[in-house]
Amino acid sequence: MANSDQNLPQAQLGQYTLLEKIAQGGMAQVFKAKTVDPQGIERLVVIKRILPHISSNPEYVDMLVNEAKVAVHFTHGNIAQVYDLGRINDDYFIVMEYVDGKTFSQINKALLEKGHHFPLEVLLYCFIELCRGLAYIHRKADPEGKPLGVVHRDVSPQNIILTYAGNIKLIDFGVAKADVREEKTESGVLKGKFAYMSPEQSRGEPIDFRSDIFSIGILLWELLTGDRLFKQKNNQDTLKAVQKAKFDPVTVKQPHLPKELDVIIKRALQRKPKDRYNDCADIASDLEKLLLLRYPDFKPVQAAQFLYDLFGPEADEAGLPLPAFIQAKPAKKYAPVRPLHEDDEPTIKERPEAGTPVVRMPKVPKQTWLMVLLLGVIAVVFTLGSYYAHYVYLENQKSFLILSGIESSMQVWIDGVPAEPSKEASLEAPFPFVVQAGTEHVLKVSQKGFHDFKTSFQLQSRQTQTLSLKLEPLIPPFGDLTIETLPGGATVFLDGMEWRQKTPVRINHLKAGKTYRISLSLENYQEEARQVIIQGGKEVRLEQPMQIAYATLHVTTDPAGAVVTFDDQEVGKTPYNSAYIQPAESFRLSVSLVGYDAQARDLTLEAGQEKSLSFVLIPQTRQPDTNRTIKK
Repeated sequence: MANSDQNLPQAQLGQYTLLEKIAQGGMAQVFKAKTVDPQGIERLVVIKRILPHISSNPEYVDMLVNEAKVAVHFTHGNIAQVYDLGRINDDYFIVMEYVDGKTFSQINKALLEKGHHFPLEVLLYCFIELCRGLAYIHRKADPEGKPLGVVHRDVSPQNIILTYAGNIKLIDFGVAKADVREEKTESGVLKGKFAYMSPEQSRGEPIDFRSDIFSIGILLWELLTGDRLFKQKNNQDTLKAVQKAKFDPVTVKQPHLPKELDVIIKRALQRKPKDRYNDCADIASDLEKLLLLRYPDFKPVQAAQFLYDLFGPEADEAGLPLPAFIQAKPAKKYAPVRPLHEDDEPTIKERPEAGTPVVRMPKVPKQTWLMVLLLGVIAVVFTLGSYYAHYVYLENQKSFLILSGIESSMQVWIDGVPAEPSKEASLEAPFPFVVQAGTEHVLKVSQKGFHDFKTSFQLQSRQTQTLSLKLEPLIPPFGDLTIETLPGGATVFLDGMEWRQKTPVRINHLKAGKTYRISLSLENYQEEARQVIIQGGKEVRLEQPMQIAYATLHVTTDPAGAVVTFDDQEVGKTPYNSAYIQPAESFRLSVSLVGYDAQARDLTLEAGQEKSLSFVLIPQTRQPDTNRTIKK
């Protein structure tokens, strides 16, 4: 990109304006950016761009493409969304959801600087949401139902964000392992942060989702204690500590914490994967039970309140009113919450303390009690009568929607509420739904791998209507292109840019629906040009026979009618014309005519060359006949 980082306020990357640099690593830069849609509405995004000096390295380009190929499959509230993968000149970049919040790394640093710890109730909530996001990516399958086999491999404080809305977002799939990736990680190559690896990952062995579970255990232990678990002075010692997987329970360092945390962390940090939790959802379940037990009144908004208390509003919110759910109050010290013990429960005293006045209730006459009892009976009868009348009214207001073509894997919503099929014996259809008559309803049917089906309907009292369903399959936003030529070895130009491989070649992750210009060039062959439209989730094959670029030759003689030969093979008589001369092949051209001296020339013609040759034939000199008798 031509613009430098010093000119970021004016820097453009295609349709995106780069506003500020958020971070930079050894491979890529991360920018806060904005884009404007055709209606003029601005949207903030995050741009991850390969550093200019390594953008020519195919390995780094493939890593960025693979990251997008993994993350584009995810649509989950706890996963940062990937919108686009782009290339402009030599700039390769990913466009991602802009998440307004702070990473766990930033939060923990701010707390430790103030001598505070993560509030336990907020920490439990954050890890419940984080584990749900990880469980989603571990179970994710492609539209055909084949598991993607995704392992994040870098669950660390820098890659988890608590938003100002109180949500958790998992980011950065740059080193994630997945079966959909074209490049498989070689055995022994370590990717991720050493201090948050699992033992098997640190040894470069094959891993599965249980590696992320071990990382969750490390992260939970560190945020509860405020210490590092396996981090040592150098990477080699750190890896050795990870492989030993020895640690003290968190209650040894923080005795006030619940013992249940020791049980959860111990199971997550087992050295052997088979001894750990089987699923991140199981960790989330255990943490949720602990949260409800210790803090039954907890609300997610408390996580947002905690972030505002610790950091205050963002710079671009300065001077603006705080959100309605945030209380304007000074920051408080967030220390670990002391567990509730039996002696903390308020006790009920059987007798009032000395000196406490006793309030005595006046006696109520029996007539009053009878009146209260009679009014109660009347109220009960009236309530039952009203209930029965309402029941009869609702029965008369029933109507029935029968969905044809529905499958058990589909989910049905009516007016935004999950709907269950009716179990009324009189309805023989497999999936009937009872709805209120005389009211317009909104129906939505969804199924994994398909577009949602949406419609509105209104039925009359006791009416039964059958609706046929046909869900359209989702089309992935990317497709692949395979190019083969006969013969092979042709140079490929994709939209004018030379591809690094010769034919046959497979080009992955091209934008679906886009028309690409393909040019093919091979020495001594005609250049071929084609246009192809990429289909989402499919492979487009282009098989192109290459046409030889023949040379053209014109031969004339004076006089005409001479025999023309190529390497002693007669090909015609003059005037001779051929548009099919093999290029780059040497041959000897001869012309001969009775009574004239033959003439020859060695030729090598280039592809596409047109050559004209003209010969003036010389009559042969007649020799005297010595055998002839002269008569006298």
